[in-house]
Amino acid sequence: MAKKRTKIGFNPLAWMKTGTDEASAAAPVPVGVAQGGASYGTRDAKPAIEAEAAPAKPPRTPPATNEVVELRLDGGEALDLAHAAGLHAEFRLALAQKKPLRLNLSQVQLVDTAGVQLLLALRRAAEKNGITATWEAPTRELCAVASQLGLGEMLELPSPEGVR
Repeated sequence: MAKKRTKIGFNPLAWMKTGTDEASAAAPVPVGVAQGGASYGTRDAKPAIEAEAAPAKPPRTPPATNEVVELRLDGGEALDLAHAAGLHAEFRLALAQKKPLRLNLSQVQLVDTAGVQLLLALRRAAEKNGITATWEAPTRELCAVASQLGLGEMLELPSPEGVR
């Protein structure tokens, strides 16, 4: 008799493997970067985004200029779990325009794993839909966190030493 394999632990990137089309999904989906919340992976816990985040502003439609959708982070300095749900909604609206994206990252000072994961999800969704997504002026802090997570090359970010 074969033993049943059980998974122990938590995969923070599992939400990206849902198979949904990020640009055309009808209902808003929580970002899901903290699926288990503070309980580190229990299935019955509320996601941290729903439990702890401040009420989100309705997403704004990013302005399109010269056939490129320009995105700038609201709040500017934070690319973290607290802002992930709002940014995810903005990214989905931008992807729905089916135009190349350029995300200005020049003001990012606070970065966490959820923020880097969100950039990776944006890049993957864009590639899946045949859209080019580029980063403008990523900061040393962002490049350092992405590099520490082993995602710097995948996100095509420069090494932290090469950024001012």
